[in-house]
Amino acid sequence: MNSYRLFRAPALAIFPRGEKPDDQGRLAAIEINKLLAPIGKQKNVTFMDIGAKFLEPDGTISRSTMGDFLHPTDKGYQIWADAVEPWMKANVKSK
Repeated sequence: MNSYRLFRAPALAIFPRGEKPDDQGRLAAIEINKLLAPIGKQKNVTFMDIGAKFLEPDGTISRSTMGDFLHPTDKGYQIWADAVEPWMKANVKSK
């Protein structure tokens, strides 16, 4: 009998990039995420697309969230943490 335990894993979509909704990098990420989404159908894998949480109501990304419109700032990392925390609490058990 194996002594290891099965684990659950989150698979995160590529985050949005570029200041505006029509940014070519963002459009490419959307298409790639469509291809990645079926990963979430595998046993013990949850596909999470939290990209919308980084966006302003008009679809733009603010410098306060991603200073270079690609890498999260402290505020962006907090958004990320807040988005995955419920999954972590439900799926990661401490000893």
